[in-house]
Order: sequence, then structure tokens, then C-alpha cells
Amino acid sequence: MRKTDVNTATITDKMFKQILNYISTLRNADEVRMMFMFNYMAGMRRCNFINLQLKDIIDDNNKVKDIIILGADKNKGSDYCNYYVSATLKKEIERYIEDWNLDNKERYLFISVKTGKPYNKCYISQLFTSIYKVFGIRSSSHQGRHSMISSLLLSGVNVGVVQSLVNHKNPTTTMNYLTKSSDMLKKAINLVKI
Repeated sequence: MRKTDVNTATITDKMFKQILNYISTLRNADEVRMMFMFNYMAGMRRCNFINLQLKDIIDDNNKVKDIIILGADKNKGSDYCNYYVSATLKKEIERYIEDWNLDNKERYLFISVKTGKPYNKCYISQLFTSIYKVFGIRSSSHQGRHSMISSLLLSGVNVGVVQSLVNHKNPTTTMNYLTKSSDMLKKAINLVKI
């Protein structure tokens, strides 16, 4: 999908709740909901969350970590990345794994019933695209990350902080995620006074 083909509208909190309600009707609802939460609330890319294992998200005492540290094997590029876990996301993770045997720390969080292995990137892109399509959004698995970044910037969070949260090397990359609406531009121009 080319960048010009993507609808870059930011997902509002209200729309995200509607998406979660829709997800609750799907066959593998808990799994898909958790993927969306990692994408939207932690800013993870699909290559991050499809490869998550228990050892990545829980500590030696079986408590959900405050920071999920992912190596190059679970990341874009060759660097380690830190993803911060909010209190809300922590509760979602706890709910998701509450009935799991936590002894096998190698267990993946998201496993295809067909293959018994983690989902592939294409399947995840198709899944997210089909869900967003229901809501008139032309996008894929990057939309949640895009919305998180844009909403943090619009809320006044310093670009350097957002850059660190989403593991961008350059603040310009982070600023490219800011969705600029005509309303925002009109408000901005009206701030210019003589």
C-alpha cells in the first residue's frame, strides 16, 4: 500500500471504542483486541506485537512489565526498542493472560490455529485493513500507531518524548505522523494577530 493510498485520519477515543465493540463480535476477539491494544496504546508495529512472547511482557514474578524491551528479532531494524506500558494497557494484558499457565515463558501471545506459529505480517495487515474498512478508514496495521503519535502530539506532548516512546531515530519522522486537519489550520491562522 502506498502512503498516498492511506487515509491518515486520527482514530478518536470514541472511534477506538467502536472498533473494540466490533472486534468483540469476531471469532478470535480476545486475541485481536489485544493486538489492537498493543498497536494503539503502546505504538507497536505489527512486527513487534506478532512476535511477542510471555518473557517479553512479564517479569520473573509473573507481573506485567512497565517497559517491554524488544531486540532486533522482534523489531524493525537492528536496535533494541522500549515500549512503555500504561496502566490501562497493563490491565488489558493481565486480563488477556489471566487463565494462562505462565511457566512457559517462550509461549507466543498470538498463534495461528492453522499453523501453530505466530501470525504472518500479511495476515495481520489484511485483518486490520478489513476491520478499519468497516469504519470507512483505508489503512492497515500501522493506523493505531499513527493515531497514537498524532494524538500525543496534538495533546501537546513534546516531540522528543513521543519520538522516544515510538522509537524513532529522528524527530522529523515523528512529526510526519501529525495529522493536520483543515480545522487545525484555520485555528492556527486565526492565532496570528496584529
